[in-house]
Amino acid sequence: MILCSMPECQTTAGCKCGNRYPEAKARERETLERQIMDPCIAKNDAEWWAMREIEKLRAEVNRLRPIVYGLQAGGDLAKYRIIAQSVE
Repeated sequence: MILCSMPECQTTAGCKCGNRYPEAKARERETLERQIMDPCIAKNDAEWWAMREIEKLRAEVNRLRPIVYGLQAGGDLAKYRIIAQSVE
């Protein structure tokens, strides 16, 4: 158990009001990701935002992956720079 986190309760000796709350348990990454990405599960605004951001970032990774692989294989930097700029 932890003491409440209300700033007005905190003193050097601890919480004035004595309220105690159970410690939050961290969810596993896979469980959290599955819940955020599932459109059928109710979400708050922050979770909807996170879902859209994850989708955008995954699309960007998928767009850049062939460019990175091409450069790692010794591809022409100028060619891939043109491809990257044309997609933006």
